[in-house]
Amino acid sequence: MIKKAVFILIFLAVAVSKAQSADSLFTAANALYQQEKYAKALDLYKKIESLDIQSDALYYNMANA
Repeated sequence: MIKKAVFILIFLAVAVSKAQSADSLFTAANALYQQEKYAKALDLYKKIESLDIQSDALYYNMANA
């Protein structure tokens, strides 16, 4: 039972960490986009996509970059 609880806690910690990482990358990519650094912004958007993040906003921003 304890092993199962530890596994769930580790899984949740990784999931939260992944989401925070994607959020910070998305913010950085949006800042680059606003600075008209489209190629660099697109690189970050692609990095977010490689984290298996699926978002309409992500794909919209990728298309515009």
